[in-house]
Amino acid sequence: MITAIAAIANDGVLMQPYVVKYTESSDGTKTEYEPEIIRQVVTKETADTMVAMLTAVIEQGIPTAVLDDHYVAGKSGTAQTYKWGKALTGPGTTITSFIGFGPIDDPQFIILTKLDYPKTSEWCTATAAPVGKEVLDFLYDYYNIPPDK
Repeated sequence: MITAIAAIANDGVLMQPYVVKYTESSDGTKTEYEPEIIRQVVTKETADTMVAMLTAVIEQGIPTAVLDDHYVAGKSGTAQTYKWGKALTGPGTTITSFIGFGPIDDPQFIILTKLDYPKTSEWCTATAAPVGKEVLDFLYDYYNIPPDK
């Protein structure tokens, strides 16, 4: 999911995921890793449209993920679980997730929060989205990114 959203954030370009910028061995030898383009998966215009839609999803549909000073693009998800062929309902019966990235004009980070069977609510907007908001708030502050709202 992160790779797909990253392609949207990167103007439709699918990148090879990597976790570290470099490694350093005990003898001081440093190995640097450069971003690697896999391919263009959607046009820049399509990616821009999707970013606008994902930003509207947050601003107009997920109030628990809206940041005060920054726009974020993202999506929430709530998956039902089943037992003996019947859908379970209520708190503790779903899997919730929230994915978001920012800044929307020059993405620097993507986050994914996923909660299995949250006890407080069955909905993402009350579980994974508020956690995602806290992480995004922290990242904007940590990277000292100026407000865009």
